[in-house]
Amino acid sequence: MVQRDHAKGHLLSRKSDLIPVYIQPYFPEPEIVPGAVAQAPYDTRLKFIRGVTYGWCLRVAVSFAGCSLVKIPAPLESLALWGLAGLLILSASRGVSVHGKLDRWVSWIVFPPTILMLAAVVVGLGRGGLGTLSIPIGMGCLALYTLLCGRDYSFTGAFALAWMAMVGVLVLLSFTDAMTAMETLLGALTGTVFLFYVVYDLACLLQRRRTDEQSLAVVDLARDSLNFITYGIRVIRHWQRFRLAQP
Repeated sequence: MVQRDHAKGHLLSRKSDLIPVYIQPYFPEPEIVPGAVAQAPYDTRLKFIRGVTYGWCLRVAVSFAGCSLVKIPAPLESLALWGLAGLLILSASRGVSVHGKLDRWVSWIVFPPTILMLAAVVVGLGRGGLGTLSIPIGMGCLALYTLLCGRDYSFTGAFALAWMAMVGVLVLLSFTDAMTAMETLLGALTGTVFLFYVVYDLACLLQRRRTDEQSLAVVDLARDSLNFITYGIRVIRHWQRFRLAQP
């Protein structure tokens, strides 16, 4: 029911006549699955974060160490294509069976060779002077923060302190023959982007994974890297669906 305020000359509406309007966000928001880690008590969330962080950092360390000691006899282009194919297979298995046994089996089979090939590519780029040694250094610093923070874990603190430690190690290496000044600069930029991605995605995984899916969350940290390519497409589809990009 609408009434006119004669003193002010405009229309008034009773509270009962108001219709709530939900304004869609400009960017797609992550969906929270039922039983997600984000809905669990703090100690459970902390245990999940530590398990995923240690599992991810261990796999990164082992893959980088193996590829540094033994060079895979294949061109970097071929390794990159095989690594990308592995990520696509892992992403497809999650799309078909996000919480099912199929995704677990595919991840168990495909993930180890995929991360090994991707590590071989990154190590090869590092040999070319791109300073990619910062990636395992940053992951080591992140694991160290997770170990020493106790119950006071913070994603912001994890990124900030791990980043400062990583940069400190890179600066020390720049005073040796291990890295040149340019490699240190490129390494700092590469390590910063990779560290931010891992910490940000780890925070998002709390909404998409359940407490018994630590191993799948570790795999997600690898396959979610495809979001650098696909996120723009998701944003455009979100705009088209809700007509956010129209004038």
